[in-house]
Amino acid sequence: MTDLDGLLRDYKSKNRITRDPTQQLISYFEDFFRSAVDTLSQGMPMNEACSSLLNHPAVSRCYLVDANGVQIDDTMVSDATARGLDPRFRPLESTTSADWYRQQYLRQAIAQPGHVHITAPYLCITGAYMCVTLSLGYYHKGELRVLCCDILANPTETALRKG
Repeated sequence: MTDLDGLLRDYKSKNRITRDPTQQLISYFEDFFRSAVDTLSQGMPMNEACSSLLNHPAVSRCYLVDANGVQIDDTMVSDATARGLDPRFRPLESTTSADWYRQQYLRQAIAQPGHVHITAPYLCITGAYMCVTLSLGYYHKGELRVLCCDILANPTETALRKG
């Protein structure tokens, strides 16, 4: 292989990731996300099950939803997100009992438990940044639940390595 071939391959790889960051994000976070769901399904409290995810600088929040699309408990927000949150958006953080059923990622997770779903990048309602949402349906004591996790859509490579 020539140096030119290597440069071309690198160029194609970087441009693919720039156009569609979801593939890079899901390949990086899927194991962490599934691990959190596994521990939740075994009865571990959400703050413990999601601590590894929330400690990553690219992760902004995690929340749990029931089979009807209604949020269970408060949203777990990462320390980095909480520190950087514009005070004008704080009222939007209180989403306990919010009905998320209108969101396609939630309906997909309910319809296909055990499969990780990821959204296209979108503007986060609680901040001026682009994010994606991972969602995964699982069963806990016979009840279907969905863990959702918001991740920065364009984290720097440094941020991804910090996890």
